[in-house]
Amino acid sequence: MAKQFDNPAQLINTFYIGSYWRNRKENLETVITKSIEFLEKLEEIDPLFMKWYVRGMSKQNATKDRIILEYEYVENLINKRIKKGDLDNDGFCEIGFRLGGWSGHSNGEAADFSITSGGFSKFLLNTCILNLPYKEEVVLELLKFDKLKKLLRIFIETWKPDWAVVQSNKLMNLLDLSNKIGLITYFDKKFMVPEFNEPIRVEQIKDYGKIIYINKPLDPDNLKTIELIKHIKDKVEAASNII
Repeated sequence: MAKQFDNPAQLINTFYIGSYWRNRKENLETVITKSIEFLEKLEEIDPLFMKWYVRGMSKQNATKDRIILEYEYVENLINKRIKKGDLDNDGFCEIGFRLGGWSGHSNGEAADFSITSGGFSKFLLNTCILNLPYKEEVVLELLKFDKLKKLLRIFIETWKPDWAVVQSNKLMNLLDLSNKIGLITYFDKKFMVPEFNEPIRVEQIKDYGKIIYINKPLDPDNLKTIELIKHIKDKVEAASNII
């Protein structure tokens, strides 16, 4: 398999990995367990994800509170964000339980994450989003295809989302993309993913769904790249079982 990010310097803007799933009623215990599992797996991918902190109200407090990946600590963090009336009589939260943090690095070198899970409102999505650093020398390593694929698989295995993307904000704004189409796009196996011709590939993720990606170096400023992403967007949007 060719790696489309062999020259990732062409892509520097801002990037994130996002996963999304519709109403899935889960209790706080399940959300805590999955959140800890998710963050522990990130640690195995890159040293950038070794430590997470609660965002402080000031620069001085920005790295004061390190997030400890233990059940009671994470439970306390989530409970602090639950407002009166959010929980039903059985302890479920219609709008989802929320957790977030950042890696504590200096400007441009930090990553941050946000999780909303356990929600079952028909108006809101459950999400897990990881914003990558935007400083070039830091983000280049993360933009390698093999590493992005490993990161995306963590999202898929932990949250079992309906869809997920590795996204470039530059390309998203240029093509008016939704959060369903990205540089790499994943759809759960319950969806019928359309077929594509080279250089666009569709790859099965064992036990899960499929990813769609372009099998060549991507450059958001390159007309051919823009055309290929737009082709993916148009074809996916035409598949009514997905959008």
